[in-house]
Amino acid sequence: MDNIVSAAAYIFAKDNNGEWCILCGKRSGNNPRHQGGLFDVPLGMREQGEDIANTARRETHEETGLNLPLSQFRFIEKEPWGDGIHVGSNFLAILNSCPEIGNGDWEHEGFTWMPISEVNQHRWAFGMDGVINKYYTQFVNEKERLTISESKLRKIIRDSIFKVAFG
Repeated sequence: MDNIVSAAAYIFAKDNNGEWCILCGKRSGNNPRHQGGLFDVPLGMREQGEDIANTARRETHEETGLNLPLSQFRFIEKEPWGDGIHVGSNFLAILNSCPEIGNGDWEHEGFTWMPISEVNQHRWAFGMDGVINKYYTQFVNEKERLTISESKLRKIIRDSIFKVAFG
């Protein structure tokens, strides 16, 4: 049985310009052992008896001040740690807009909404840039494509019905 000990929250939202962003923070300090100076997403350790989805929600709140409902967090996959014993869980949340972020916590210099187009321009802790790109492609960009396709399909159907009804 997996020893799930941590949760990471990959939270995507559209900014005021309609561009998709990821909620991320820059880790404090320069200590490489603590991934200092690198970016990451809200994440942390599960507390005794805590459901892992609640860990993702709690850590998001503690690190960013955002108080998102538990229903916003969708489990995506387990991710083994490098030690071969422990496992983390990755959660996804997709928001319609970028809510205001609080001051952050002691582990981070602060959190921000980073446009997806800038993700590869920064250094990320724990290989998170690859996960961000993967989730964006699989879940966020796909959702956008389906939404556009559905709206175009509705217009085609509406125009066709109008043409048949009114010649």
